[in-house]
Amino acid sequence: MIVQVSVLTKVLDESIAFYEKYMGFQIIKDVRPFGPPIVFMAESADDPATLELIGSDKPYQGEGVYLGIHDDDPDKKRALFIEEGLEVSEIAEPEPGVRLFFVKDPNGLQVKVTSA
Repeated sequence: MIVQVSVLTKVLDESIAFYEKYMGFQIIKDVRPFGPPIVFMAESADDPATLELIGSDKPYQGEGVYLGIHDDDPDKKRALFIEEGLEVSEIAEPEPGVRLFFVKDPNGLQVKVTSA
């Protein structure tokens, strides 16, 4: 079981805001007061899987990597991103009942929003 995904970011505050506003994540652990610019985020404090955002001078460079996020209504989420001026892919339906699209977070990381 994957329990953590870590992403280097030059724009930590923008990344936190993106995942809070659009993905419904919350900060579950913030170690910035102790020195390192690291924040752990998840949908809830009970969620076993976390997203670790690490402030860094090095930008994210993970070509071919994406983060998958479940959403019950990807069409509605996609419409929100378009309304907010974010660039999104077309909706794909790779199999019956599964709808998905991609959007980039502030670091350039591809985020797949999927109903599956």
